[in-house]
Formats: sequence, structure tokens, C-alpha cells
Amino acid sequence: MSKLIGRLLVVLAFGWSGMATSALIDNGDTTIDTNTGLEWLDLTLTKNQSYNSILGGYGGYLADGYIYATSSQLCGIWGSLGDDVSNCLNLSDINSSDLLQQASATTLTTLLGATLSNRTQIGTYGMYDSGLIDSGRNGLGCIDSGSNSVCLADVSPPKASRADRWTNLDYSQESIGSWLVRSAEVPTPATIPLLGIALAALGFSRRRKFK
Repeated sequence: MSKLIGRLLVVLAFGWSGMATSALIDNGDTTIDTNTGLEWLDLTLTKNQSYNSILGGYGGYLADGYIYATSSQLCGIWGSLGDDVSNCLNLSDINSSDLLQQASATTLTTLLGATLSNRTQIGTYGMYDSGLIDSGRNGLGCIDSGSNSVCLADVSPPKASRADRWTNLDYSQESIGSWLVRSAEVPTPATIPLLGIALAALGFSRRRKFK
């Protein structure tokens, strides 16, 4: 019996570890990060809508529990595939150096929705909550799967740079979405079905032994 219990523990350990390494779950229009328990809305659904229009209720996203993601949450989803993003929060401009592996950048862009796609560039661009909204600033967060780089830019509408025009609070741009996130019900690890099977096998084994 001790051998069977030992095997049961091994099976449960493999079941738990298999769930733990599956950080991102494609849920159609959303992506669930099981490591953080957050559900991310596909950015293509909010393209061509300004920051203020989302805050004003466009699409019903706020009513559904979504809020604008923070820079910390963005760094979390970008690091969900195992890349070293320890320097993520230090990014400060639109020309940030490479942070993601090529495969990770491609995977994240595919899951979260490519808002920009042309001959030279495929990327996911969206507005996020920089924490400076009271001073008329918000942020632009991006993944460029072509150069496997990301950016976090806290911007102010009056300036003339490309990033600032994109993230003007009342300005909408067809290649920019919004990083919207909410708490998700993370799927329970598949240990309960495994435990049931193992216990059934244990009971069957004991019954045969006493016959």
C-alpha cells in the first residue's frame, strides 16, 4: 500500500506542476494569466477608442469589471512566459531596448491581439493607467513582435511626439487599443480528478488483496 500511496503523490505532483507551468490560457477574446489571477481583454476590441471614451463607459467594459492596467500589471503579463523583466518598470521611452525573447513577443502579441500589422511591423499597442491621470497624463504600453521589444511611456497630450499623439486622453488612433484587465477565476489544478482515480485504484487493489 505504501508503494501505491507513493505513486499517488508523484501523480499529484506532476498534475500540479503541469498546471503551474501553464501560465497563459487563451480564452478567445480574453487571456487568463494563472500566475497572477488576471484576465486580459484582447486589445483589438478597443482599437480607435480614446482613454476617456473607455472611462466614460464605451463597450461596457468597466461595468464588466475591467479597469485600465497599471505598469506593474503590464510587466507581470510580459514576464509570464519566463523572460527576465526585472528592469521592466525602468522603461521610460518608446525606443526601449529588447526585453522579451522573440518567441515570447510573438506569443503575447498573438494572445493579446495585434493592433498594428503591416509589411514591416506587427505589434500590440495600448493605453494603460500610468497613475498620473489627475495631471492629464496616461501611458502607452507596447509589444513589437518584430524587434521583440516592449515600451512603457508616460505621456502628456500637449507634446508633439508620436507617442503623445497616440495617447492623448481624448484622441483615438486606429492602431492603439487599451490594456484592460480584471480579476479572473483561475482554473483549479486538475488534482481532484487525479485524486479520485488514485483512490479508486487503491480501493480496488485492497479489495483484490482481501478476496
